[in-house]
Amino acid sequence: MNGLTLTALLTSHKAGLGASAKKFAAADDADLKRHFDKALPGFSKIRRRTLVAHLSLQAGVANYPAPNDMLAPTISRWGVQKLQPWQPGYGPLPKIGQFELDGQQMINLHPAPTIEQISCFGTEYPLFYLALHRLSDEEAESTIRPADQDLFLLLALIEAMTELVASGVTEPVSLQRSMGAVNSNMTPSAALTALNSQLERMR
Repeated sequence: MNGLTLTALLTSHKAGLGASAKKFAAADDADLKRHFDKALPGFSKIRRRTLVAHLSLQAGVANYPAPNDMLAPTISRWGVQKLQPWQPGYGPLPKIGQFELDGQQMINLHPAPTIEQISCFGTEYPLFYLALHRLSDEEAESTIRPADQDLFLLLALIEAMTELVASGVTEPVSLQRSMGAVNSNMTPSAALTALNSQLERMR
C-alpha cells in the first residue's frame, strides 16, 4: 500500500496549525519538517515497523554498525538450534544490545560469537529490528499509511505546541483539528495537555 507523501502531510500539518502556522515560518517548511522528524520515533513505536538486517559476523567481534533506520533491535534466530555440550559451537549465544559510538548506532553482541559458533551457524546473522518510518514525496517510499494520518499529525502538533511552550509563548493559539478535543483559543500549554490526552485515547 502506498503511503502519504511528505508534501501532502506538510499541507495537512500547516492546516492543522491554523493561524499558529505563522509562528513556524522558516524557509522550505523547515520548522514543520522538524516537527515531523521529532514525531517519527514516537509514531514508529505506536505503529511498529519491523525489518530485518543481515550482519556479517567475525569471530571474537562484538560490535557492528546498526541499520540507519533502526530504533531498537528485537530478536535474532541465529543459533537457535539445540546443541549438546560436546558439540562444536555449544555455549551461550550472544545477547543483542545497542549503543552509540561517534554518532553511529551500533549493535553489540555479548558474548561475542566464537569461531566454533560461526562454523556451526554461519557468518550471516539475521537481525530483526524496530525501524523508523519513512517520509518521502514518493508514495511508494513513504510508510505513513492514510489510515494513520490523524495519529501522525497529532504527534506533529504535539511537537509544535511543545516548542511554543518551551519558547515561553502564552498567547492563545487557534488549531484546526478535524477530530476536535482542542478548543479554538487555548494557550499552547493548555493545547498541549489536550492533545496529549487525545493521544492517550488513540493509542
